[in-house]
Amino acid sequence: PLGAVTAMSDKEVHEDAALQALVDQLNSRGRPAAIVSRPDRDGSSLPGLTVDAIIGIDGQDWAVDHCLLSRPPDLPGALAAAAGALQPRLDAVAQQYQCGVAVSYLPQSTSQHSRQEIGDYYNEVVATAERAAQAKMFVGADENMAADYFPSTPPVAHLMPFTDTIGSPRMSDQVNAGLAATLDKKLTGQLARAKALGFPVALLIDQVPRPGKQSTVVSASPMLIARVVQQSLNAHPGVVDQVWLRPLLTAPPYLSPRVHLLIA
Repeated sequence: PLGAVTAMSDKEVHEDAALQALVDQLNSRGRPAAIVSRPDRDGSSLPGLTVDAIIGIDGQDWAVDHCLLSRPPDLPGALAAAAGALQPRLDAVAQQYQCGVAVSYLPQSTSQHSRQEIGDYYNEVVATAERAAQAKMFVGADENMAADYFPSTPPVAHLMPFTDTIGSPRMSDQVNAGLAATLDKKLTGQLARAKALGFPVALLIDQVPRPGKQSTVVSASPMLIARVVQQSLNAHPGVVDQVWLRPLLTAPPYLSPRVHLLIA
């Protein structure tokens, strides 16, 4: 009905807060800034313009897109799917060789791998367990996949999955897992279209978790985030002019800015 107010989603509230924090930070630096429009919600007279906001900065309209730095909550589903795929087959290996096997592996996420890749990986896990049972020894396929034989009556197969889907303790890999696919989509999509329409383009990366979103927040340093983001920008040169970061606040606002200029 005319005049009805549509309730904002958690995503929109969180996005608005991040964009306003950017505007406030620019104003506090003496750079006049204000949100001019929201093409992604309100539409645009310019075909293909679907960025999150047009922000006037120093009298010039910038196309700005907001991007969460977080990893999808894929671990619970990956753990369950791995157990379903592996437990019956590993039980069969233990029965065949009348022994116990303890098998470690990396749960495979459908957000990172195709079904074929996941099937091939779990086939290799089973093959590794079979080699261990047959040789009655420890067999390590790689740093994330291994099987160990032990005598057991009755036969038993113990699953020992890693509690992560990345398979790397390096923070740069965690950041890349939280950003790479999303950045590539933006850099070839709405940001590229905005650049083609003649706008200077900015990306606002957000470490602040969205309420109600069960994702893993990546709490890396601004320097590390900048290095990972720059790799994506290098693959799509000339699209983004500036990158800003809304960090996880570890200090009062008067000691730590709410938004950092990350790459210019």
